[in-house]
Amino acid sequence: MTLVILIAGIDLSVGAILGLTATAAADLMMHKDLGFGSTLVIVLLLGAFIGWLNGIVVTKLSIQSFIVTLATMSIARGVARFWSGGIGIPITYGDEPNLAPPAFSWFAERISGVPVPAICFILLSIIFYIVLKFTRFGRYVYAIGGNETAGHLSGIKVNRIKIMVFIICGVLSAFAGIIHAAQLSQGSPNDGNGYELNAIAAVAIGGTSLAGGIGTIFGTIVGALILGVLDNMLGLLNVDNNLQMVVKGFKD
Repeated sequence: MTLVILIAGIDLSVGAILGLTATAAADLMMHKDLGFGSTLVIVLLLGAFIGWLNGIVVTKLSIQSFIVTLATMSIARGVARFWSGGIGIPITYGDEPNLAPPAFSWFAERISGVPVPAICFILLSIIFYIVLKFTRFGRYVYAIGGNETAGHLSGIKVNRIKIMVFIICGVLSAFAGIIHAAQLSQGSPNDGNGYELNAIAAVAIGGTSLAGGIGTIFGTIVGALILGVLDNMLGLLNVDNNLQMVVKGFKD
């Protein structure tokens, strides 16, 4: 989401992609007897395809990303519900048919006491910090967000960079769907509902300008941690869920 907002875009489909890919992962392993590697590849490709579709429509048809991804959000959520029949698909592990490969549960485990999702978060943060700070692609992302016309006149292939950014967002949303399915031991079409707003809030709280061109991965990490700490504190204090929404609204 940081990359998308840096190019002055928005992606409202990330939560729905998470729900769709979590459902897909559960179904492919439990009902199609696919292995760990095959499931991982197909689910990530599904996320990449949705991201590519978002990028193509935004660039080729010159439609605002807000409108495009709002439509994609509805489509992905609808496909997930149709795929699963509107119910969650439980994940049970084993080596027999119609059971998920035990390797998939690795995403919900700990290494030396550190949760695997936290390790993935740290590694991806480092990777994209390097990408934005030290690569040509990163400089192009900032240039497009700062002044798209100037970037185009400077020879930057603006549409190509935008499509790549949306593909990255789709792939990472799919990866989040895989982790989510492993943690909850199920894939549900309702997973990820509202997550897009949390993602946007984390990026904005971290100092990334919604107008594009200004922001850092480090800022997004801080924003995500603030949201996580706030959620944890409200939960530990047994604050009513409805009041939690009010508090989060004031924080945003």
